[in-house]
Amino acid sequence: MEKIRIGIAGFGKMGSHHADALKGSPLFSLEAVFDVTPARREVAAKEYGLRAYDDLERFLRHPGLELVVVATPSNSHAEIAVRAMRAGANVVVEKPMALTVAEADEMLRAAKETGRMLSVYQNRRWDGDFLAARAAVEGGRIGKPQMLKVVWWTYLSALTGWSVPEFRPGWRTEKRFGGGLLYDWGAHYLDQALLLVPEKVVEVYGCLAGLKWCAEVDDTFLAVLKFAGGAVAQVEVSFASRAPFKTNGWAVSCEKGGYRDGTLYLEEEGKLREEKVEIPPRCPEKFYENIHAALRQGAPLVVRPEDVRRVIAVIEALFASHERGEAVKVSI
Repeated sequence: MEKIRIGIAGFGKMGSHHADALKGSPLFSLEAVFDVTPARREVAAKEYGLRAYDDLERFLRHPGLELVVVATPSNSHAEIAVRAMRAGANVVVEKPMALTVAEADEMLRAAKETGRMLSVYQNRRWDGDFLAARAAVEGGRIGKPQMLKVVWWTYLSALTGWSVPEFRPGWRTEKRFGGGLLYDWGAHYLDQALLLVPEKVVEVYGCLAGLKWCAEVDDTFLAVLKFAGGAVAQVEVSFASRAPFKTNGWAVSCEKGGYRDGTLYLEEEGKLREEKVEIPPRCPEKFYENIHAALRQGAPLVVRPEDVRRVIAVIEALFASHERGEAVKVSI
């Protein structure tokens, strides 16, 4: 089967992550890179054998380029994705999809007008703990979710250096680049929450803080989502906790039972019976397998951009809630 020719816009930490995931693939052919940093273009050329461009327009005109992966800092995701689609390329964009709903809508409009495919790299949909929680909920034995919670408190300086030394290692702590933990890990966990409860979100409450690593953005957040059917999801993430704690994925309490960390809880005669379930291995490679199937065989996209737009809408509402200091009504 003919390989899909790929170019990567932004060859920093995540750009090289995509390159490592795709090199040697029988489904894709890595062709070119765009990056503003000379040292990163040199890495792409010397270590990966890729054609490296310092100009986006020239990169987008690279012969036969069919798919562009946008892995630049978050504030440029929308602009580059739109330019790539209007140049004729299909697009995979790193999370977060965009910084605002307006940007996400511009991306969706470009995809519709050009007929190009647009998807978002929500690779945490294939985390084993999430797959197990989702299987428990969708299996039907425990009923509809009523309460959901995921907690990850850790003491981790990743926001200050999760990049490459050649380009602003701490950009994730800077507001102008779209830094902060809500845009980073919030984009993953909120996406998972919307999949576990496929209903409209009607109210959100957000509380954000920069407790240790960030002055401009958050290194700690609490997000509470209320759904139309009454379910409430809570996401708590901190990289500044001096009391590390985690739930090992989602804890889900449902109408007839629940699930947490590899255990299914089944309500029987007023008591809970425990049943161990398998947590599958993490398999993020399935994201790109689906992209190939969508482009070559017309398979439906697993990560649809209109679904990820909802994540951006929730994030936007959480920021508004934090600024007001109160819960806000929404229809997302």
